[in-house]
Amino acid sequence: MNPISSRYAVPLSLCAEHSPEVVGGKAHNLGRLSAVGLSVPAGWSLTVDLWRAVQEETGLGSEIGRSLSAIQDNPVQTGVILRGLRDHILTAPLPDWVETLVASISEELLAAGPVIVRSSAPHEDGEIRSQAGIYESVPGNRNTQDVLTSIRAVWASLFTERALFYNGGQLPTSMAVIVQRDIKPHVAGVMFTCDPLTGAREPIVQFERASANAVTSGRGACREIRLRDLSGVAGEEDVPPLLTDALLRSASIAERLPGGPWDIEWVWDGDRLFLLQARRITSTEAARITSTWAFEEELSRIYKLDLGKCGDRLIKELRKKIWFRLFCLRKGLCTFRTIYVVYRRSDLPAIVKDISSQLSIPYLRVSWGDRTQRVHLSKLELALAQGMDCNRLADPAYAAAEISEIVPSDMIGFSTVLGDDSIVIEAYPGGAKGTKSGRWPATVYSYGRLGLETIDRPEYDQRAFFDSETMDWVTVDCERYTIDLDEKLAERVAQVTRQFCDAFGEVRLEWYIYNQEIYIKDLTVENQPLQCVPQAATVSPGVASGYAVCLDDISEYDELAERFMISVRHLDDGVASSELVAQTHDLCQQKPIIVVAEYPSIGLASIIQYVHGFVFERCPLLCHLAIILRERGIPAIVVANARSRISTGDSLQIGPDGLSVMPSLMTGTGGRSEEGVQ
Repeated sequence: MNPISSRYAVPLSLCAEHSPEVVGGKAHNLGRLSAVGLSVPAGWSLTVDLWRAVQEETGLGSEIGRSLSAIQDNPVQTGVILRGLRDHILTAPLPDWVETLVASISEELLAAGPVIVRSSAPHEDGEIRSQAGIYESVPGNRNTQDVLTSIRAVWASLFTERALFYNGGQLPTSMAVIVQRDIKPHVAGVMFTCDPLTGAREPIVQFERASANAVTSGRGACREIRLRDLSGVAGEEDVPPLLTDALLRSASIAERLPGGPWDIEWVWDGDRLFLLQARRITSTEAARITSTWAFEEELSRIYKLDLGKCGDRLIKELRKKIWFRLFCLRKGLCTFRTIYVVYRRSDLPAIVKDISSQLSIPYLRVSWGDRTQRVHLSKLELALAQGMDCNRLADPAYAAAEISEIVPSDMIGFSTVLGDDSIVIEAYPGGAKGTKSGRWPATVYSYGRLGLETIDRPEYDQRAFFDSETMDWVTVDCERYTIDLDEKLAERVAQVTRQFCDAFGEVRLEWYIYNQEIYIKDLTVENQPLQCVPQAATVSPGVASGYAVCLDDISEYDELAERFMISVRHLDDGVASSELVAQTHDLCQQKPIIVVAEYPSIGLASIIQYVHGFVFERCPLLCHLAIILRERGIPAIVVANARSRISTGDSLQIGPDGLSVMPSLMTGTGGRSEEGVQ
């Protein structure tokens, strides 16, 4: 290695000589294992100093500082800001000397087969918290370019909601990276050098054939054995005597190291045991308490609770929802309440009594992570008791759940401040499904200096009501009717909308009206002001040209949205409609496409990677697809009865002046212009 390399890359076998602040906690512990004669796959630690040098030379350090400051200033943008920062890290060019260094340490490792790139943050695998599974590891890298891409992914994994939660609301910015041989396992698993619950000094092994991922992630049906029961005997076909002896020897040696007892990840390649990771068995005391936490309480306390599978739900809330609900509570605004609870069966009567005193609505959604149930408050104790097995914690006497109010709304709606300082309000009947997708037409109001003005008042032929027996909304056909937002409530909606826009920027607010109160449900922050006015034809500004693809029935896209939970912040470009791709295969391959549809189903977001623009017959300004199109810079306009005026294959141009159509050879010749009218 040249002189500059020794500062930035350290062999794993020597990492015990360097502090975790230099090589990271994971690499430091692997160095300690290697130093006492235990087998660790060959590899290197790319040091924290390397990451700092990259930040300085590429400007990433300044970008990180700006992003973290922006989160402090506007926490409801946490998810958006972190995603943008990760994208920046993943795409920023690296200095030439870094690429040369990575190539030099990877060359010998790659000659023996694939390598794995793993996180090694200074605080990872530490004595207080293990940080297990918080940061990225990327196996199967087969060339230097793969390794460089994976190194970026590890650095980027510093900036996730998961890291924010696990680090108590802070985002550490230091990271070392391990590059080492990726051992193909015959058997893999984890070994606890003592019982993590009782502290008994007898090694316990959880294992699975082929990969340890099923064990460490908790998703696999792994097996568990106590090694002393197998010592010197045959009987477990996947744990031969040679492996048993190697595990016992490794446990015995590791226990002599200061800082134990240890949780060790290992692989067996059929002949030899390799240790991949060693972390101190951290305390399970956080699980051994009964506790409830609601949004108005100090966040520092929820960070310390073991929530099991519900931790993932809270992590998603950290993207924005926790922050705007805290804002609601500070401003005296109504929002549906969410409570997290850690409980034992014997504590349930007292816990439910405490929860009941905090709730104002008796209809509840209870989640244990991957299972959700709707219950009435009167049946909450029974539901929590029956659901314990869905999310038991490290101490199996305890479980955790998330409890949220269900608001049986009289009206639901969206609102924002427009460029002329008026408030646009889009309202729908309470319980109407499909409002986010634009399937239901909106009753549109403008609230300005002259008070409330009705822009559009469609008739509805369905009503929804909340069934307290089934705990769900039921939609029924009915005679046509309209809805009305009285001026007093409209004024209140306008005031609340302006409060949020003043606090957080270009907010699109989602709310309920229940018992003449406004309940804030959600918000989306766009990256630029909404210059459109309610009666205009432009939904997303810009100009686009392409060939029309007319979709006569987009119910498939509504079903797609429900199946994959597509929304503004849960958008998967990889979910594409087989119907559209099959129907327009040639056009997709050769020509720009403009989709023509009745309304903006959020399911259409799944195919926007193929589309240059949209023409809708009706489209609320504040529906989810409209927000996504503006965010992505994809033009969209409204043209009444567009599908009767346009045929698939027509050449279209859309923009602020409306629509121009050049029919295909199959439908005629000559061009025509249509002015978009909403």
